[in-house]
Amino acid sequence: MKRSNLIAFIVTLVLFGTLLPLWKGIDFLDPILIVVSANLSLLFVAPLVASSDETVPVRSRMGAAVVYAVSLAVLIVVNAIATVNLTQWMGRLVMPRVSLLTGALALNAGAAIFLAVLTAVLLRRMPPERVRRTMRTVFLVVLLAYVFTLRLAPAALRDLLDENMTTEALARDTWVASGILLACAGAAWAKLALNGREA
Repeated sequence: MKRSNLIAFIVTLVLFGTLLPLWKGIDFLDPILIVVSANLSLLFVAPLVASSDETVPVRSRMGAAVVYAVSLAVLIVVNAIATVNLTQWMGRLVMPRVSLLTGALALNAGAAIFLAVLTAVLLRRMPPERVRRTMRTVFLVVLLAYVFTLRLAPAALRDLLDENMTTEALARDTWVASGILLACAGAAWAKLALNGREA
């Protein structure tokens, strides 16, 4: 692992696995915050796969990026739960439901695999720097769309979103989304492999 990637790993872990839980306290265990925190590491997948270091094969970079993202997600969640319990001890271990945690981590794994494959597909058509810019732009657009939807959507749509932000709904939806992303990744990988054989 490059030094810059290791520093990014440690900084993200400290910020979202320790400092944010210290600040939010027991509120950090809110289902939405857990899912978001477990998926922050996805920001690193595309840049790792689209590295300009051509001495490492793309497949190796894809595997390393997925392992990086999933490992960071697990450490953030475990560290955050430990931080909340150590600083806000209530006489027993307090943590989100296991179904929510496994769903959030499954979503991270599915999305990491999908992003790694998508980045590899884009690398066939664009130079690495352009791929990194494209993926950053996509993340920004998705994030802004989510924020604006929560703030500016009609009341009926906001109510519908609120109904799907419960622990049970999020646990279900994260597994469903993970399955969809894995299916998309499989289709993209098959096309990538077919194009490679044709080339």
